[in-house]
Amino acid sequence: MPEKSSIPPIEAVIEYVESLRIQEEAKQIKLHNYRNVRRRIQHKKFLESEKKEGKATPTPKKVWRKKVSSLGTPPSDDKQTKGMESPALDSKPEPAP
Repeated sequence: MPEKSSIPPIEAVIEYVESLRIQEEAKQIKLHNYRNVRRRIQHKKFLESEKKEGKATPTPKKVWRKKVSSLGTPPSDDKQTKGMESPALDSKPEPAP
């Protein structure tokens, strides 16, 4: 009697390896999702604790102020100074001849 070979056909091997690959990908996806859920929960707890602590010490709001000229007075609308640029802060005034 002829004995059957113990080597399965190539199609069966390919199908088996593909199923193993799909199972491994599913495990990785589950692990990734589990880690993301844990991070979201930790972040939510952190934000809640910050909110509780934040009630005792409110964060200061930024205050916008109007720009003041280098002389310390608000700019005027003189005809003489209109269109002129202010000198750079690090430049020195030229001596008059």
